[in-house]
Amino acid sequence: MKFNWGTGIFLFLIIFVSLAIVFIIFAFNQEISLVHKDYYQKGVDYDQEISMEKKSTKYTNLISLKANDTNIELIFDKSIADKSTNIEVYFYSPSEQHHDYRVKKDNITDGFFIDKSKLKKDRYIVNVEWTMNNTIYRIKKEFINK
Repeated sequence: MKFNWGTGIFLFLIIFVSLAIVFIIFAFNQEISLVHKDYYQKGVDYDQEISMEKKSTKYTNLISLKANDTNIELIFDKSIADKSTNIEVYFYSPSEQHHDYRVKKDNITDGFFIDKSKLKKDRYIVNVEWTMNNTIYRIKKEFINK
């Protein structure tokens, strides 16, 4: 069978349109996960977050994370632990939103332990937020759950 130029153009267009439709169907089936559900409000409050993180930088080395096979221990220096209330630890997974995990505690007199089995094997940015002397502080640490 011989092709003339009209048949070649027609076949090219059919293949092109078919591939475009397959790509569009593939694109619509992808999960679109925004960084935060309330990303607009987070953008508006960004200046407050920057000022909170600036005043918290002096406490970065006074808080540490230690992990063993079953638990993750959040260790606060005594100077912070005695005065801190309303502690919230947020394990934020940049890759998968459903891997995020949040823990709240009123005080840390008996230590702060997190069950490691509640976290998936992933890389996390750990946001530790606490109130001390009626001021809210926040630091960020990296943690990889293996």
